[in-house]
Amino acid sequence: MLNNENFFSGGELSVKMIQPASYVKADHDEAEERADSMLEDGEKLSGKQTSAYSKLSTEVPVEYETADGITKIKIPALNPWAILILSKDDLTKN
Repeated sequence: MLNNENFFSGGELSVKMIQPASYVKADHDEAEERADSMLEDGEKLSGKQTSAYSKLSTEVPVEYETADGITKIKIPALNPWAILILSKDDLTKN
């Protein structure tokens, strides 16, 4: 359970979760090649490369409900890990 007052000065929250996609070597190789092609001469890393890795993660459905300033989240089993993303309730609620 989350107290909404601790996030974004209260209000409604939207919740989503991102986890690694199943490992497919071809997808990883393609992501590395795409990321490398986005670099300028002499550049080693750049934030603009993040789009190259989009196939390597998936959004996991998360059940949640918000009432009286509290958000309850049902976290599914993780394999092997995930990132929970909280945002203002600008998104369509699950």
